Amino acid sequence: MFRSSRNVFVLDNLKDKLFSITSDAFNSLDMNKLFNFLISFYSHKPNKNSPYDPTSLLRLFFLLNSIFSEDAFTSSRDILSVVPPEYLQLCGFRDSVPCYTTYFYFKRRIGLSNLLCLLNSFKLALAKSYLNRFSFIFKKLGFIVLSVDSQPILVDGNVPKGVIHSHNKFYNKKLGIRFHHVDIVFPFYFNLFSVFRPANYHDNTIFQNLIFDNIKSFIRFCSSKGFYVFFTLDKGYDSFSVFIILFLLVLYPLFL
Repeated sequence: MFRSSRNVFVLDNLKDKLFSITSDAFNSLDMNKLFNFLISFYSHKPNKNSPYDPTSLLRLFFLLNSIFSEDAFTSSRDILSVVPPEYLQLCGFRDSVPCYTTYFYFKRRIGLSNLLCLLNSFKLALAKSYLNRFSFIFKKLGFIVLSVDSQPILVDGNVPKGVIHSHNKFYNKKLGIRFHHVDIVFPFYFNLFSVFRPANYHDNTIFQNLIFDNIKSFIRFCSSKGFYVFFTLDKGYDSFSVFIILFLLVLYPLFL
């Protein structure tokens, strides 16, 4: 038996809007599906596993990487000093909370690439929950603005890398990766989606084959709520195919 639950506990704390928005985002996720995915990384020997439900630890990972600071959770600090108790209960922790070592080995077991992919799903759910909660404000405003961009990062070690092509002489022709991301930049800032790929992958290709497939449900959600979505993109995305993709979803690309 796990000492936590995959069930989302909704507390009577509706005065805390962020809490209720987070609760809505958790409730929109298929916890049974997530549990089946996470448990596949665990040992068949019960004594080698964490006593906590993996979806509880996953929800904690979501909170530490979107609302609170993961950097503040260290081996010398209790999780209760980083995340308020009502949010820990929202994760499913009732009678006890995990230590840093348990959390560290959970991340190591699942793998950072898998966790970042799941984190993108949560951030999209969190943004939808926020916009839904304050839809009356955004309807009056009439639109939101998304930004799509990427930055090169020099890396060493055994990770997939590519040759960087950049106007910046410091980065140009060196090996590295590229950080691709989509952010809400107006009327507030929030990172919606991010992914790391070898630096030689073209911005345009990443947008068409990966980014857009993951955020189009969010764009349709915005349209269903009655406000427009503007995209700001640099020349790396300036192609007829990108324009058609955006145009078919009744979006408004602004190439800068």
